[in-house]
Amino acid sequence: MNLNVLCNNDEQLYSALSCELVDEIIIEADGFEGSQTEVCHEVGKKAAIALPYIFRDLSFVDVSDYDEVYVRSVDELEYAAGYSMVSDYGLYSMNEYAAEVLKQSGVKRITAPVELNYHELAELGCEDKELIVYGHIPMMISAQCIHKNTGKCDHTPIIEWITDRTGKRLPVENRCAYCYNLIYNPDPISLAGIFDKVRKLNPETVRINLTLESGDQAAEIINTFVDVIKGNPSKDPCTGFTRGHFTRGVE
Repeated sequence: MNLNVLCNNDEQLYSALSCELVDEIIIEADGFEGSQTEVCHEVGKKAAIALPYIFRDLSFVDVSDYDEVYVRSVDELEYAAGYSMVSDYGLYSMNEYAAEVLKQSGVKRITAPVELNYHELAELGCEDKELIVYGHIPMMISAQCIHKNTGKCDHTPIIEWITDRTGKRLPVENRCAYCYNLIYNPDPISLAGIFDKVRKLNPETVRINLTLESGDQAAEIINTFVDVIKGNPSKDPCTGFTRGHFTRGVE
């Protein structure tokens, strides 16, 4: 079972680089300047790039230097054609027919849908798929920039907060390079405490999505999942978390 880590900034990248068990590091296309392939290869890790959630002009994104390309929209399937592609969870793959269409489009590995529960994932089959075991999942992707609408557009990526009708505060990240916002679930998915079920699904790869975490938090999360992959029992690496749909399915 391989372990991949998606990184959003330099601190998270350094934490992932220092972990021997991490197989591949996935770089957010708008989180770094220049290619990070060399620094990954120097420590024996594969390097991948994750394309943006909203596809606009990608002519300035060079994917040729990376071992794999994570695609998040149908448009990006054409853009990354000819490279080793991995489809992210947002590309529909909730049945065998949809998964086969993606494979015919050149996708080498599929990220399992986060909308399916354990029994549905077992029925779909995860042996050749990637399964997200930790991460803040975007609840909404918006081209309306909260930072711009509440202040001014200064092309500065920051985390802002909004409050929903229940009083819960939701983190909002503005991705300036591609001009859109990600509104995250404030509670990350974590499957560390029930990793025995993950092991039964036997996915080819498990993935940690780092988004809002500091470097120290990233290291703690990675080390927690290294422990459970090795078979050591461990608690979830945070106090506020969710199992997502993994234990309940779509409502």
